[in-house]
Formats: sequence, C-alpha cells, structure tokens
Amino acid sequence: SPPEKPNGIIVAYEVLCKNTDTLVTKNTSTTNITLGGLKPYTRYNISVRSYTRFGHGSQLSSLLSVSTSETGKLLLV
Repeated sequence: SPPEKPNGIIVAYEVLCKNTDTLVTKNTSTTNITLGGLKPYTRYNISVRSYTRFGHGSQLSSLLSVSTSETGKLLLV
C-alpha cells in the first residue's frame, strides 16, 4: 500500500530483496510486482521505498522476511 502520508506525489517504488550474498532491486510505478529468479530454499528480506520527483526519502517499509520453496517461489514466514 502507498504510504499514509507521502512527502509529495509518488512516481515510483523500489523493492529491495536481499539474501546473504545477493541484493536485487526492482522498480515499479504500481503497487504490484513479481519477483522472479529467486533461489530455492533461501531466506530473503524484502523492503520497499517510494520515490517522488525529488527522489527517495530515507525511510524504508517494514522488513518482510520470507523463504522460498524448492521451486524458488516465496513462502511467507
């Protein structure tokens, strides 16, 4: 969901998906995104930050910790 009190008009979101040895960032202009190419049986920490036309703020979303299944699909933990 978008921030409750954005500091301007949101033009994009950056999703940060990190495990012990990889950081993947994806950008989107919507509140939906599909993360592909994840490793099987791996724990990832995911967070999101929003961008206005002036850039991003210093605040990230709450951290979401997830694990992938044998096929690399996310399992909520």
